[in-house]
Amino acid sequence: MITLSRGKDSFIVNTRHPWIFRNAIKRAEDISNGDITPVSDSNGNIIGYGFYSSESKIACRMISFRETPLEDDWIRRKIIESYRLRESMKINSNAFRVINAEGDFFPGLVVDLYNTDWVVRPLISGTEKIIATVQDVLLELAPGKNVFLKRDERAARVEKLEMQTGYIEGSGEGTVYINENGIEYCVDIREGQKTGFYLDQRENRALFGKQAAGKSVMNLFCYTGGFSLCALAGGAEKVVSVDSSKHALAIAKISAERNPGLEMDRLSWVESDVFDYLPKANKYDLVMCDPPPFARSRGELSNAVSGYVKLNKMALSCINPGGLLFTFSCSQVVTRETFRQIIFRASREALRETRILQELSSPPDHAVSAYHPEGDYLKGLILYVG
Repeated sequence: MITLSRGKDSFIVNTRHPWIFRNAIKRAEDISNGDITPVSDSNGNIIGYGFYSSESKIACRMISFRETPLEDDWIRRKIIESYRLRESMKINSNAFRVINAEGDFFPGLVVDLYNTDWVVRPLISGTEKIIATVQDVLLELAPGKNVFLKRDERAARVEKLEMQTGYIEGSGEGTVYINENGIEYCVDIREGQKTGFYLDQRENRALFGKQAAGKSVMNLFCYTGGFSLCALAGGAEKVVSVDSSKHALAIAKISAERNPGLEMDRLSWVESDVFDYLPKANKYDLVMCDPPPFARSRGELSNAVSGYVKLNKMALSCINPGGLLFTFSCSQVVTRETFRQIIFRASREALRETRILQELSSPPDHAVSAYHPEGDYLKGLILYVG
């Protein structure tokens, strides 16, 4: 059992934040890494149950803030409830998120469905221990599909995870083909980022494509070309896509070939570091800027802000008057207000008049718990550039 320290316990009970840090714990008794444990306040009253992590700064991730024990079938019920919720969303794709960790009150677990393949990503020892049960429920929901485990190397180091990337049900080459808003994509679930594809940008890709008709487009940090193909399908005059990863660009070209109705002569791929490429880039009517996270901890925030300012200043300098910039940050520690300040600084330094037309976020299948604001990591803005 975990017993919380006096003072810390009332804060945790009142906020219902699912993360309990090690400095909030008075004692942890008779539990091992990955165990589901009762959590009590400083007086010994049970406040809920969570996954214990012996190595992480986050010592416990709460599953429930109820004093009654978890039901025997709690895993099955949570997964089925989340899956039915996604079904009700009428997502225009055969690829979507089913379990979004804390956002679905299932901390430490991500589950995505990619057409023929489930991809499961345990982020803590506790969810790795229950993968067999998770697998059984997924196959109950969709018999005959593959189940692929995607190891998170950073989490594995902290949590001492043991399972390796690979199929735990079925077989395949590690690639899957999906359809999103009428466009076919090749997804590398084995070597690709996250679970293979940025499912959290689905609706923003569609919106970007709707702005592309007749325009020159540049897609920075293009990865496997999701925004690029949407722009081309939306009628862009030309699309230049820049990324430093040879492998990601190879997957992007495979996706392009699976869409024979698109005019491929309008599409070009550039293997380059974006910061090296931008000083020599032409000007465009529509620019996408979706970089990887620049900060993973608060200690990295200052350098990340400087990096975002520099990047957005350079991107703004490449936009024709009257053009649009779609710009994003997926750094959890960069708040929405901080991101607006970044854009303010970049606009001032680039000497461009910018208007915020719309704020962007992740789609509804990437649910965010009201008690876990850190889950709202994806922040985007559409800027009109004068």
